[in-house]
Amino acid sequence: MKNVVIKIMLIFLIATSLIAFSTHEPVFGNIDVKGFYAVNSGLKNHFFDAVMPQISRYLNKIVFLGGILLLINKKNKKLLIVFMIGFLLADSLVWVLKDSTQVERPFGTLKDVYVNDIYSNWEWITLKDPMRDMPRSSFPSGHTAQAFFFLGILWAYKRLRGPLFIAACLVGFSRLYVGVHYPSDVLIGGIFGFLTASAARYLCTLKEKKYWVSIGILLVIIIPLMFGKDAIYLIPSSILVLTFLSYLRREYMLAGGVSLLLVLILINSVHGVLILSIGAYLLVLNTKLKRK
Repeated sequence: MKNVVIKIMLIFLIATSLIAFSTHEPVFGNIDVKGFYAVNSGLKNHFFDAVMPQISRYLNKIVFLGGILLLINKKNKKLLIVFMIGFLLADSLVWVLKDSTQVERPFGTLKDVYVNDIYSNWEWITLKDPMRDMPRSSFPSGHTAQAFFFLGILWAYKRLRGPLFIAACLVGFSRLYVGVHYPSDVLIGGIFGFLTASAARYLCTLKEKKYWVSIGILLVIIIPLMFGKDAIYLIPSSILVLTFLSYLRREYMLAGGVSLLLVLILINSVHGVLILSIGAYLLVLNTKLKRK
């Protein structure tokens, strides 16, 4: 039954992505527009005005840090690694979909939209504003994909399923309420995040050698997806892959890793610091496994 549901979700994801790619418009058409207005304007109130922007901005960050703290122990070392790498992969693939589909955000095509995004406080946009200073590709919702990824990756913790599901739904709802996504963006983002988590969890069932090979392959895939042609990110990421494969000596990696970490902090690269941390963790863990 579980595999059937996963297959249906995958087929639905592919079909809707193809529609968005071919039309560059909201997947559900007028249903999306009506659903958006029903939340963005129809449910508008002072309480939601205060709470929803904060949920949109901070709830995923809180869950992400909580997940890492929950999994930091020897028993969950495999799941912790796929949690971090899977998160980066899901985030990267979402942006690939965004760049491919180029669906305009609601405030770019609709009139009378309330917007509260990371660049401003509440604004009432009465006219179409396609040139607004925000990444304009709407499909799918990256925030919702992240939220349902966390739900999927921590699915084994039965007591957390309810709270994580509520948190993920709140994130999706908040993206509609703050005026930056259509309902289809949120729905497909949630499906995408959960499917990515299911694939990541499957890696934990592999034998040791296959698991580490798979992690290495994922790191290689993540680099061009996340950093593109930007050499300042390609260089440290390439070093991390080599470190993971144990081709570099630890003394050299320690000096290089500290230097790269300082550079990434100075240029304010959160993703860069995260992937560098993953590389360092893999190095330490790989060294411990060799000693055993």
